[in-house]
Amino acid sequence: MASANPPSDNHQPGRPSGDLEHLFRQKLAEAEVRPRANFWDQLDHELVAQQHTDMLRQNAMYRQRAAVYRWAAAACLVLALGVASWAYLAQSGRPAGPVLATATAPAAGLSGLGLTLPGGVDASYLDRLTSLAPASGAGADAQLVGAYGAGRSRRTLDGLAAAGYESAVVRADAGAAFGAPYSAPALLALPGSRSAAWGQPGNVAVSFDDLNLRDGLGLGRPGQRQLLAPAEAPAIRTVLTPEPAPKASGKLWKRLRVGGGYALSVFNPNINFSRADGRTKSDPVTDALRSYYQEDAEREYRRNLRSGPSQRVALTASYQLNPHWTVSTGAEWAESRASSATSFGFLDGKQVGSEAPDFFAQPTYRNSSAGFSGSNSSTSAARPTSYRYRTAAVPVSLSYGSQKAGLSLYAKAGAVVSLLINSRSELEGSPEATRSYDIRSAESPYRTLFASGRLGGGVRYQPVLSTWNVTVGPSAEVFITPLNANPSQRAARQTRPYSLGVEATIEFGSAKVMSVVQ
Repeated sequence: MASANPPSDNHQPGRPSGDLEHLFRQKLAEAEVRPRANFWDQLDHELVAQQHTDMLRQNAMYRQRAAVYRWAAAACLVLALGVASWAYLAQSGRPAGPVLATATAPAAGLSGLGLTLPGGVDASYLDRLTSLAPASGAGADAQLVGAYGAGRSRRTLDGLAAAGYESAVVRADAGAAFGAPYSAPALLALPGSRSAAWGQPGNVAVSFDDLNLRDGLGLGRPGQRQLLAPAEAPAIRTVLTPEPAPKASGKLWKRLRVGGGYALSVFNPNINFSRADGRTKSDPVTDALRSYYQEDAEREYRRNLRSGPSQRVALTASYQLNPHWTVSTGAEWAESRASSATSFGFLDGKQVGSEAPDFFAQPTYRNSSAGFSGSNSSTSAARPTSYRYRTAAVPVSLSYGSQKAGLSLYAKAGAVVSLLINSRSELEGSPEATRSYDIRSAESPYRTLFASGRLGGGVRYQPVLSTWNVTVGPSAEVFITPLNANPSQRAARQTRPYSLGVEATIEFGSAKVMSVVQ
């Protein structure tokens, strides 16, 4: 008979079997932390973004270097053109050199008196004159010793010979002044001049012997000896008229000077974009958020605004009104830069970012008294912005200074009318936010035409006997009108650009008339 109670089930669940290595692998696999989704894609994206940022930074650096090289090449070209123009003007206006003539001792004696030989006089003829003077005077001295004594005859003949020589020179100059037909007879009359005054030497001696005999016998007449006595030649006054100083030319164009200039300064646009219409149109939520931080963006732009380098190249033309005042004008081309930083995507007075910044992350709008604060306590980092302005201008200035050679001081003041050719604004890390405007852009936030005042002074140097001069000195420029097109402030409260720097100019004038030294 079968038992009513079923047999007891002594089966127990099986325990895990296997080696420990499999067990550890199973436990570690359960505890392994799986990587986040799209982790490698995000990492690749960040690397690509970093490489793109580095490439943009390098491109900006290369563009700045290229701009510096272009400016240096332009300055060298202007300097080369200026030097070539000066050399051409100096060569074309140089007078012919004086004709240098060599002469013998008589010509040297004439040059000591400040006189020159005329064209029809030969140096050999003067040699003959000097050789004839002692020969003809020796016989007369021997015959006049008895009449007047040795000392008197020698002095008289020497003085007369010198007088005849000087009269010949004066006649030669007179002949050169009035023409060749008068010069030859004047010089040929030199040997006969002494004969005409004294007669034949023999007759002169006999006449004096007769006078001595008659005086000894008491038959002489009073005053007869004075009639035969040679009259001393009147002293010849050699009047040397100095060469007149070169007068100022009557032609007005000769007062005109042309040149070039280069200025390096620090420029600050000093713009205030505070206005109600400075926001771009977008969806209502973005516009509502931007309306809150627009003022903060404008203040941040003003706070981070930094001055940048400015370079100016000019071609000038100046006209000398009188020995001290000069008026100048010309044409200029300038490039100015500035920089700032923004955390709102603020560029040229507008919000150019595609997304609105985290409004709740701004510390200004945290309501700590209500116990509310944004979940993100860190503010977004400000990104640098760069601005570039290129202008063409026409300056007019009035300067005061000395026009003499050497070092001198000068001061000038004037006005400049400028035309904004183009401008470029860049936001680092956002190439799509770059803004470029020219004179045809209707949406440009900048004024196209503006005026400014300029002051300057410094040192002027002009070499002796040269027509070019160089000026170097500080220069300051203050704009009369603001740079932005539609300022919302009153005229007295508007901010205006300014620049401070150093300016150098070189000018070339017309050729001077060189005085010829004989």
